[in-house]
Amino acid sequence: MKFNIKEKSLSVDSGIMSFSTGKIARQSMASVIVKHGKTTVLCTANVGAEMSDSYFLPLTVQYVEKFYANGTIPGGFLKREGRPSESEILISRLIDRSLRPIFAEGFNKEIQVNCTVLSYDEDLGAAMAPTGGDMQD
Repeated sequence: MKFNIKEKSLSVDSGIMSFSTGKIARQSMASVIVKHGKTTVLCTANVGAEMSDSYFLPLTVQYVEKFYANGTIPGGFLKREGRPSESEILISRLIDRSLRPIFAEGFNKEIQVNCTVLSYDEDLGAAMAPTGGDMQD
């Protein structure tokens, strides 16, 4: 099976940010891997098939930083990831608030956006994946 891989790069103040789509998470409607330095984020988006009769946009954003992204494995008393941290919740809200104005008035299909940090560089922020959403054209 042949992959339809698209890659773009742009220069930012702290280095080069690269966007890649078409190889990973191909069952999602849209997926992008964003790399900046040693930070890598996988962001996927899916839209439901039916319009709902709700008066609001049912958008769900989940931003997850796993322990393995930083090179640590939980042990001792805490052996699982647990609930989202305060920074994960705030980054999810930041992504949500930046995406909502993009959708047309009256569009109310269920939308899910999942951003997972695959590797993390402490010098750079990891809330950068939704900026590559226009690569699916």
